[in-house]
This record gives sequence, C-alpha cells and structure tokens, in this order.
Amino acid sequence: MNAIYIRIPRCGSTSIVQFCQKNDIDFFGGQNMGFWNMNSNTKNNESEFLWECIHNHVEADNFNKSFKFSSVRNPFSRAVSAFKHRSWSSVRNFKEYCVCIKMGEYPNASAEWHSSSLTDHLTKDGQLMVDALIRVENFQEDFNIVCDGLGIQRQPIPHANKSEHKHYTAYYDDETKGIIAEIYKDDLANFNYDFQ
Repeated sequence: MNAIYIRIPRCGSTSIVQFCQKNDIDFFGGQNMGFWNMNSNTKNNESEFLWECIHNHVEADNFNKSFKFSSVRNPFSRAVSAFKHRSWSSVRNFKEYCVCIKMGEYPNASAEWHSSSLTDHLTKDGQLMVDALIRVENFQEDFNIVCDGLGIQRQPIPHANKSEHKHYTAYYDDETKGIIAEIYKDDLANFNYDFQ
C-alpha cells in the first residue's frame, strides 16, 4: 500500500518518523519539506501549505491513492512545546513568545514553522486531507488505528524527543490564553480541542 505521513511539528512527529523509516513509509515535512525550507527535489511548488506541497511533489494520482496520516496536538499544549524548541531560544518567557506570534514576529523561519497552524497544513476548504489522525493525547490508541489502516501489525510506539516541562496550563494567564485561543481558533474548532 502507498502511504504518506504528513509531518506536523511539535505533534509527536519524531516518533512517527522513526516508525516510517523502519517500515519504508514516505514522510514529508520539516527539514525535508515544508514552506520554510524547500529542498531541491520539490518541483513546481508554489504553496506554503504542507498537504498541498506534498500533493504537488508526489503528483495528484499518487497522493489520492495513498493512505495519508498525520498527527495533531492541543494548540495550547503545542504552543508551550514550540516555545521550548531551540528555534525560540531568543525569547525570555512564554508571554514574550505569545506576543511575538501575535505580532507575526518570528526569530527565524524554523520558529515560524514550529508555530504554524494545523488547519492550514491539513485541510482544504474545511475538508481534512488525510485519512487518519494521531492525537498526541491519545498517541498509542490512534497509532494502532493507523497501523490497521496500513495493514501493519500493531506495535508499541515510544514518544521520542519529548520536551520536558510542566503541564501546559501552568504557563498561561488570561492574556496568553486569549492570544493562543485567537491565533489557533480554527485548530481548536476543527480538531475539537479546548483549554483543559
């Protein structure tokens, strides 16, 4: 079966990429393909949205017949993970991070990529462009469903590259909660997340 993993940053993607490498599954996103760092193998690609980059790269017929899957995460939790990423090391605290993304002021392209919207990269006109999603909050159970879709035996998947920090709610005050809720309002609605 043809299969494609659409790699969204700060959504458990390192673990899933390791699984893809072991099982010869194509994966795209981040350093090998993303709107911030196109490689020389990406042809005729004018989109900044990852699903569309991949669609153009592998060509429509192959994209459409492939089993496509991705991973998502609560935007409030994902924002804390992005803040902890080395691309944001120049900001002093989480509030400064929130103000920067509110103003569209990113220290580098990698920081912008790690703070990008799930909705932009995984949907078109409100339609999800993948066949299955792995939620970080339901990692093993959703991964099992992907294994079923791939026709691969279910297996444990370790959470690699897990960032160390307190529960995401500890980082927020009313102002930062409002900023993240506004910036990622489509992600919260489309993927059924809230602050909890």
